[in-house]
Amino acid sequence: MRIETITSGWLALTLAACAATGAEPSGQEGDQASAAAMSAVVPAVDGSTYRMEDALGAGRTVALVFWQPWCGSCKAEAPHASSAAARFADTMDVVGVVSGPTGAVDESLVKEAIFDWGITYPTLRDRDLTLTRAFEVSAAPMIVIVEPDGSVVYRSETPPAEWLD
Repeated sequence: MRIETITSGWLALTLAACAATGAEPSGQEGDQASAAAMSAVVPAVDGSTYRMEDALGAGRTVALVFWQPWCGSCKAEAPHASSAAARFADTMDVVGVVSGPTGAVDESLVKEAIFDWGITYPTLRDRDLTLTRAFEVSAAPMIVIVEPDGSVVYRSETPPAEWLD
Protein backbone atom coordinates (compact mmCIF):
# COMPACT_ATOMS: atom_id res chain seq x y z
CA MET A 1 0.00 0.00 0.00
CA ARG A 2 1.52 3.33 -1.00
CA ILE A 3 1.11 6.23 1.35
CA GLU A 4 -0.03 8.95 -1.05
CA THR A 5 -0.91 11.62 1.46
CA ILE A 6 0.38 11.80 4.99
CA THR A 7 -1.94 13.90 7.09
CA SER A 8 -1.52 12.71 10.65
CA GLY A 9 0.23 10.35 13.00
CA TRP A 10 3.83 9.67 13.84
CA LEU A 11 5.02 9.39 10.22
CA ALA A 12 3.83 12.88 9.34
CA LEU A 13 5.54 14.30 12.41
CA THR A 14 8.68 12.34 11.66
CA LEU A 15 8.87 13.42 8.04
CA ALA A 16 8.22 17.03 9.00
CA ALA A 17 10.96 16.86 11.62
CA CYS A 18 13.35 15.24 9.15
CA ALA A 19 12.69 17.91 6.53
CA ALA A 20 13.12 20.65 9.10
CA THR A 21 16.65 19.49 9.99
CA GLY A 22 17.95 20.21 6.52
CA ALA A 23 19.51 16.74 6.49
CA GLU A 24 19.94 15.13 3.11
CA PRO A 25 19.04 11.49 3.64
CA SER A 26 20.38 8.88 1.26
CA GLY A 27 18.36 6.09 -0.20
CA GLN A 28 17.62 6.62 -3.86
CA GLU A 29 18.91 3.96 -6.21
CA GLY A 30 22.54 4.71 -7.03
CA ASP A 31 23.18 6.60 -3.76
CA GLN A 32 25.47 5.43 -1.00
CA ALA A 33 24.01 4.31 2.32
CA SER A 34 24.45 7.10 4.85
CA ALA A 35 26.91 6.85 7.73
CA ALA A 36 23.94 6.87 10.13
CA ALA A 37 22.41 3.85 8.40
CA MET A 38 25.72 2.03 8.21
CA SER A 39 26.59 2.41 11.88
CA ALA A 40 23.11 2.15 13.37
CA VAL A 41 22.57 -0.65 15.86
CA VAL A 42 18.90 -1.51 15.50
CA PRO A 43 17.04 -3.84 17.87
CA ALA A 44 15.29 -6.87 16.45
CA VAL A 45 11.89 -8.12 17.53
CA ASP A 46 13.56 -11.23 19.01
CA GLY A 47 15.75 -9.11 21.32
CA SER A 48 18.96 -9.34 19.31
CA THR A 49 20.52 -6.38 17.49
CA TYR A 50 21.57 -5.81 13.89
CA ARG A 51 24.20 -3.53 12.36
CA MET A 52 24.33 -3.13 8.58
CA GLU A 53 28.00 -2.24 8.80
CA ASP A 54 28.79 -5.75 10.07
CA ALA A 55 26.98 -7.48 7.19
CA LEU A 56 28.30 -5.13 4.50
CA GLY A 57 31.81 -5.31 5.95
CA ALA A 58 31.64 -9.09 5.67
CA GLY A 59 30.93 -8.71 1.95
CA ARG A 60 27.20 -9.42 2.20
CA THR A 61 24.43 -7.60 0.35
CA VAL A 62 21.63 -6.34 2.62
CA ALA A 63 17.99 -6.26 1.52
CA LEU A 64 15.89 -4.11 3.85
CA VAL A 65 12.20 -4.94 3.62
CA PHE A 66 10.24 -2.11 5.25
CA TRP A 67 6.76 -3.31 6.26
CA GLN A 68 3.89 -2.71 8.66
CA PRO A 69 1.59 -5.31 10.26
CA TRP A 70 -1.54 -3.60 8.90
CA CYS A 71 -0.29 -3.54 5.29
CA GLY A 72 -1.97 -5.94 2.87
CA SER A 73 0.72 -5.43 0.21
CA CYS A 74 3.38 -6.20 2.81
CA LYS A 75 1.61 -9.45 3.63
CA ALA A 76 1.48 -10.37 -0.07
CA GLU A 77 5.22 -9.70 -0.49
CA ALA A 78 6.35 -11.52 2.68
CA PRO A 79 6.54 -14.98 1.03
CA HIS A 80 8.76 -13.58 -1.74
CA ALA A 81 11.12 -12.01 0.79
CA SER A 82 11.22 -15.23 2.85
CA SER A 83 11.97 -17.22 -0.29
CA ALA A 84 14.74 -14.77 -1.25
CA ALA A 85 16.20 -14.99 2.27
CA ALA A 86 16.56 -18.76 1.86
CA ARG A 87 17.59 -18.69 -1.79
CA PHE A 88 20.32 -16.06 -1.39
CA ALA A 89 21.37 -16.92 2.19
CA ASP A 90 25.01 -17.38 1.16
CA THR A 91 25.43 -13.81 -0.08
CA MET A 92 22.57 -11.64 1.19
CA ASP A 93 20.90 -10.71 4.47
CA VAL A 94 17.18 -10.12 4.08
CA VAL A 95 16.07 -8.02 7.03
CA GLY A 96 12.58 -6.78 7.79
CA VAL A 97 12.16 -3.29 9.22
CA VAL A 98 9.06 -2.09 11.05
CA SER A 99 9.27 1.67 11.58
CA GLY A 100 7.65 3.67 14.32
CA PRO A 101 8.22 4.66 17.91
CA THR A 102 7.07 2.58 20.85
CA GLY A 103 3.36 3.11 21.31
CA ALA A 104 2.77 3.96 17.64
CA VAL A 105 3.25 0.36 16.55
CA ASP A 106 1.42 -2.52 18.20
CA GLU A 107 4.27 -4.88 19.06
CA SER A 108 1.90 -7.83 19.47
CA LEU A 109 0.59 -7.28 15.92
CA VAL A 110 4.17 -7.26 14.61
CA LYS A 111 4.89 -10.61 16.29
CA GLU A 112 1.57 -12.00 15.11
CA ALA A 113 2.27 -10.92 11.51
CA ILE A 114 5.74 -12.49 11.60
CA PHE A 115 4.15 -15.79 12.60
CA ASP A 116 1.01 -15.61 10.44
CA TRP A 117 2.82 -14.40 7.31
CA GLY A 118 5.61 -16.98 7.69
CA ILE A 119 8.38 -14.38 7.84
CA THR A 120 11.63 -16.31 8.18
CA TYR A 121 14.11 -13.42 8.19
CA PRO A 122 14.90 -11.20 11.20
CA THR A 123 12.70 -8.17 11.73
CA LEU A 124 14.08 -4.95 13.20
CA ARG A 125 12.14 -2.30 15.10
CA ASP A 126 13.33 1.06 13.80
CA ARG A 127 11.88 3.01 16.74
CA ASP A 128 14.09 6.07 16.27
CA LEU A 129 13.57 5.95 12.49
CA THR A 130 17.30 5.91 11.68
CA LEU A 131 16.90 3.50 8.76
CA THR A 132 13.55 4.93 7.69
CA ARG A 133 15.01 8.43 7.38
CA ALA A 134 18.30 7.31 5.87
CA PHE A 135 16.52 5.51 3.04
CA GLU A 136 13.68 8.06 2.67
CA VAL A 137 11.00 5.45 3.27
CA SER A 138 7.50 6.87 2.99
CA ALA A 139 5.68 3.77 1.76
CA ALA A 140 4.98 0.31 3.02
CA PRO A 141 6.19 -1.98 1.62
CA MET A 142 9.54 -0.65 0.44
CA ILE A 143 12.52 -2.81 -0.45
CA VAL A 144 15.99 -1.27 -0.44
CA ILE A 145 18.98 -3.39 -1.46
CA VAL A 146 22.45 -2.25 -0.46
CA GLU A 147 25.64 -3.78 -1.87
CA PRO A 148 28.74 -4.39 0.30
CA ASP A 149 30.30 -1.13 -0.94
CA GLY A 150 27.30 0.77 0.49
CA SER A 151 25.67 1.53 -2.86
CA VAL A 152 21.89 1.34 -3.10
CA VAL A 153 21.20 -0.87 -6.12
CA TYR A 154 17.46 -1.41 -5.76
CA ARG A 155 14.63 0.60 -4.27
CA SER A 156 11.01 -0.27 -4.97
CA GLU A 157 7.62 -1.04 -3.49
CA THR A 158 7.71 -4.40 -5.27
CA PRO A 159 10.19 -7.28 -5.00
CA PRO A 160 12.99 -7.62 -7.56
CA ALA A 161 12.20 -9.98 -10.44
CA GLU A 162 14.80 -12.45 -9.12
CA TRP A 163 12.68 -12.85 -5.97
CA LEU A 164 9.62 -13.87 -7.98
CA ASP A 165 11.20 -16.85 -9.79
